[in-house]
Amino acid sequence: MSENLSKLYLIRHGQTCWNQKKRFQGQTDVDLDEKGFFQAQCIADYFKDKKVDAIFASDLLRAVHTAVPLSKAKNLPIQTDERLRETRFGLWEGQTFEQIQKTYPDLVFLWQNKPLQLQIPGGETFLEVAERSYQAIVEISLRNIGKHLAIFCHGGALRLLMCRLLEIPLDKLWHLQQYNAGITIIDLIFDEKVQTFKNCRPVLTLFNSTVHLD
Repeated sequence: MSENLSKLYLIRHGQTCWNQKKRFQGQTDVDLDEKGFFQAQCIADYFKDKKVDAIFASDLLRAVHTAVPLSKAKNLPIQTDERLRETRFGLWEGQTFEQIQKTYPDLVFLWQNKPLQLQIPGGETFLEVAERSYQAIVEISLRNIGKHLAIFCHGGALRLLMCRLLEIPLDKLWHLQQYNAGITIIDLIFDEKVQTFKNCRPVLTLFNSTVHLD
């Protein structure tokens, strides 16, 4: 592996009971359910013969606990960063989509059709989430050029992050599916002489794979 090429393993956390019930979680600290803990072990098994130099995660339990089996297998600490958290959904957290649709029909229309104009009561905008998660990845990547990094994150934040990295318009975030425990790989190819993120070329090499869960 070239010292100018980094590898980002972007991993969505395992299933929680709120995922199963289709409730908006946001930054409510819901832990993994039984299936989620099983998925976390499957992720560790996937990396059995793969190089991992460092592990990063959102500081929410469902992300950290998804990273734990890999941390133990590779004898690496989990470095948490709150900028990798899911979108703060404010008053929507804990509710199902059907409940939200009845109470906030106008906002649901924006959610589906004009997501960048959406402001959830008590929540963040998607632009804010995209900016904080992207800055986290920029800083992490520049500190670890040439390394293989496992990064445990959340469905919405990962969609926005991939849009930023791959220069996809942010309002296309719903065109990118992210399953629980899905793995996406992005290679970061840095210029040999000027190693800044502006001189880096992100290349998508695997998207939302769940074959390790079979």
